[in-house]
Amino acid sequence: MTTQEPQPSPSRCSSPEPVKPWEPVLEALNKEQLVLQAASLHQRLHGKASTPSIGEHMMGSFNVCFPLTFKSGLRWLIKFPFAGTKAKWDKPAISAMISEAQTMRLIKRETTIPLPEVLDFSPTISNPIGCPYIVMTYIPGIPLHTWWYEKQDGLDLETIRARRTRTLEGIAQAMVQLSKFTFSTGGSLVFNKDGSLDPTRTGPLRYWDFMEGLKNYEPGPWYKERAVSSDTKDYYTLMIDVHAPKGPYNVAVYALLRQFIAWIPEPTSGGKPFVLSHPDFNMQNMIVDENGVLQGIIDWDGVGALPRTLGNEKLPLWLTEDWNQDEYLFIANSDDEDNDEDENDAPEDYAYNRAVYIDLIEKAKRRMRRGNSPVERVWTYIKGKKVFSKKKNNICRMSLFTQNLAAAVWDPIRRQEVMSKLVRNCWVVQGGPEDYRCAGDMGSVCAAQEEDPCDTIDTMRDGFLMLLAKEGL
Repeated sequence: MTTQEPQPSPSRCSSPEPVKPWEPVLEALNKEQLVLQAASLHQRLHGKASTPSIGEHMMGSFNVCFPLTFKSGLRWLIKFPFAGTKAKWDKPAISAMISEAQTMRLIKRETTIPLPEVLDFSPTISNPIGCPYIVMTYIPGIPLHTWWYEKQDGLDLETIRARRTRTLEGIAQAMVQLSKFTFSTGGSLVFNKDGSLDPTRTGPLRYWDFMEGLKNYEPGPWYKERAVSSDTKDYYTLMIDVHAPKGPYNVAVYALLRQFIAWIPEPTSGGKPFVLSHPDFNMQNMIVDENGVLQGIIDWDGVGALPRTLGNEKLPLWLTEDWNQDEYLFIANSDDEDNDEDENDAPEDYAYNRAVYIDLIEKAKRRMRRGNSPVERVWTYIKGKKVFSKKKNNICRMSLFTQNLAAAVWDPIRRQEVMSKLVRNCWVVQGGPEDYRCAGDMGSVCAAQEEDPCDTIDTMRDGFLMLLAKEGL
């Protein structure tokens, strides 16, 4: 979800402030031409010219947006990427914008997912506005973050849960529809140059290098391309390969992280191994009405085909926040109105909402398949051997762990926290005491790995597979 740019405070030092990532594109775009191009598009779509007014710009993580309002009350939104300047706009960026716009049009045509309609786009800086852009319909409503927390004040727990279930049901029904788009390889969708909405293959997927951004954010964003691959595990381990660990401790942590990723069961039926997925499945990109009914899913920048274990059936990120200890702090019975931490739910509420969403995903899948709930074969480990077992699809339940493993790879700030919590849970789920030396102490685990690697690995593997299958987490 975009937010209005905060006003900068006066500098107290004589040195100039660093350039903000969005400033170059704001300087480059021609607002007079923006109005003229919008009026021309209105003429083309509605048969008559109309000049829009331009609202205050809104900021996203990597884009700046302007609302356009016409005299009839019609509202559009035009989006410009921060990198949309002559100095930074390159061929991968052009390909990424074409893929985003065409993929959104494909989803709009083939599903009932409430996403913005792409009205026009230009992936080049050689247009009259001077910057690449996407024009889309405006989706009115309330950001889910506001509704999920602030709109529940004064309601009893049963009512809150019923309202949230209504929201989650709409999201689950939308996400399941992306199962229509499966691929043998991961990456961004590539379309014919004639503009037809039938993807021919997948291409490299452009991504923001989080670790590089930590070092060099001001001149960013720092984009790279992920090569096309048929190996689902490549999509987990990419950043380990790009940013090799340094030092014995980090090498050991990365080795254990690779082991966990290798143990993730892969679906072997029900479609190809990659599926179209929303690139930022979080509440800032969900728009609802006053009753919590889903109105729109926005921000498809970076959309592509991902491994099914990270794909459209995964848990929404806000239902996994209790695993992010850097951000999660629940204060029971807090009556401090100025305390932002009370926007976190209690631990039991996260478990409840996850169980609800997992059930809603299964129900939505059965409806889409006209009542058929296929038994899916997945591979797993039994006593150290890779075997196939028959069980219901559990991708959504597993995603509490698959998404956190992906976060541990991509975000060095969260790596220690995720790995420690995962190791602790792998030990405890097997009946071990929480104060055991390997229960969350990564240093002890790495030392034990060197002393008795087979025993340590077997313990972690067995516990991990038990966690993946455990209900109620």
